[in-house]
Order: sequence, then C-alpha cells, then structure tokens
Amino acid sequence: RDVAELARYFGLRRAEALTVTLAHIDRGERALRLDGAATKSGRDEFARPVPGGWEVLDRLARQARARGAAHLVTWPGIAHMAAFLAGEAVPRGAWRPLASIRRAWRSTATKGAAHRLHDVRARYITEIAKVASSATTQEAARHQDAATTARYTAIAGAEVARALEAVPRPKKRA
Repeated sequence: RDVAELARYFGLRRAEALTVTLAHIDRGERALRLDGAATKSGRDEFARPVPGGWEVLDRLARQARARGAAHLVTWPGIAHMAAFLAGEAVPRGAWRPLASIRRAWRSTATKGAAHRLHDVRARYITEIAKVASSATTQEAARHQDAATTARYTAIAGAEVARALEAVPRPKKRA
C-alpha cells in the first residue's frame, strides 16, 4: 500500500517508490529530491505531491524513524513476518527495504485495485493534466518527451468527453 500511495501522491515509478529514503525528503521544497543516478531521465528531479501527499510522506517518515530504517517502504523480513501479521512488536533493526512488490501487488490487484502500479502513476498524471498546462503536467510527470505526457492528457480528454456525454440533455421549451 505504501508504494501505491507514493505513486499516487508523488507520481513515483515503482523502482523510485521502493528506494526512496528519509534523505530524499526536501522539506524546503516540500518534495522528494531524486538523484539523477536513480531516475529514468538520468537527471536530478523533484517529485512534488498532489494534495494529501505531504501527509502521506510525513506518516511514512515517522514510520521509518520508529522502525530504525532509512527507507520509507520496509518489511520486517521473513523471520518476523508472522509476528508482524499477528500485531506483535518487531525489533527496530529487523525492518528492511522491499526488493519487489510483485507478489503482494498480484494479490491486491485481484481484490479490485489497479492492475499495474503504473496505472496508479497514470492517475497522478491524469489528475494534473485536468487542471494544468501541458508543460506543467510534463514537468510534474518528469517526462523528457512531451509526446509521453500527451498520452496521459489524451486519457484526461477522454474522461472529460465521457463526463459531458453523461450530462442529461436540457428539456425542450414548450
């Protein structure tokens, strides 16, 4: 769930969400500062949240500190998983970063969630495209190519068209 929330509120890609740490939090910019070595573009970037994202980030940061972990998304390891699921305390040093979410995502997706984590990121970009210019949307999505962002804005346009078609026709005057 934590990975999906980072994708939804910050537009992070799966690899970014799995590797984000407390050191990435830039409180002055109110964003995540991503090092170019870890981004798809190869350049330093800010991942800025949509409303509600900063609260999610604060919760994950508090959780990481309480667990004695640097990564925002962690698990207790196989040795402590049963205790964690039973609601028992897990030792501070036991928490470790996730390497993958594939198995957990498959079980979640069968319960009606998005089929791919990228669908969650797409929602972030689509929501921005509804209220911002294409250049602003491209910057928020951290796309180098405007054509990539345009695919998401086409999705937003299709949503608007469907919404307009659902509006009842005005009654004819007598």
